[in-house]
Amino acid sequence: MRKYTNQKLKIMKAQRLIICLMFLLIGGFSFGQTISNDNMTSNKGETRAKGSYHLYKSGNNIKLDVNFDVRKSGMSGTGKGAYGFVIFDDNFEPVFEINKGLTVGARVPQGVNSKDWNQSLTITGEKARKMEKEGVILAFNVNAFSDKLGIPTSLNEWKDAVTESLNFGNEIMDLTVGESMKRGDWKFVKLLATGN
Repeated sequence: MRKYTNQKLKIMKAQRLIICLMFLLIGGFSFGQTISNDNMTSNKGETRAKGSYHLYKSGNNIKLDVNFDVRKSGMSGTGKGAYGFVIFDDNFEPVFEINKGLTVGARVPQGVNSKDWNQSLTITGEKARKMEKEGVILAFNVNAFSDKLGIPTSLNEWKDAVTESLNFGNEIMDLTVGESMKRGDWKFVKLLATGN
């Protein structure tokens, strides 16, 4: 076994640190720049639905990590939950959506049962470039009332879904970057456009 002086060990540690930093800077690890993240919880009786998302930039792509779980407490019955996530372009047209429902039965004798669903998605190519350049509006919903969400497909359906006035579309479009608003069970967020 070689014996190194204290000075030599310090130099070797510094060299390893420099190599690791260079690897990170060149892009060996991609932690991604967060664009938006949020979580939401809904409770109904003995059922809890909990969902979250993390939207982030990774290289030339935009990545989305989604987590959703439904927990049923008690010794009988079933619990239901639904998760909705929509990305709109600057004309309030859906670009991307997730609509997921889960149903979980009671668990005897433990008294608690749950199901979870996780997904990681990558938005590539022209969709990712357009989202970055023009910005987007995001809608997010988690509920513990049903395992079906029925995501609206037009501005008029959205108005009906959130039981809001005719100004609903304008209110959403007039959000400033990073600002959010809640209408009905949905939360809307306007995300930054880089303009590149």
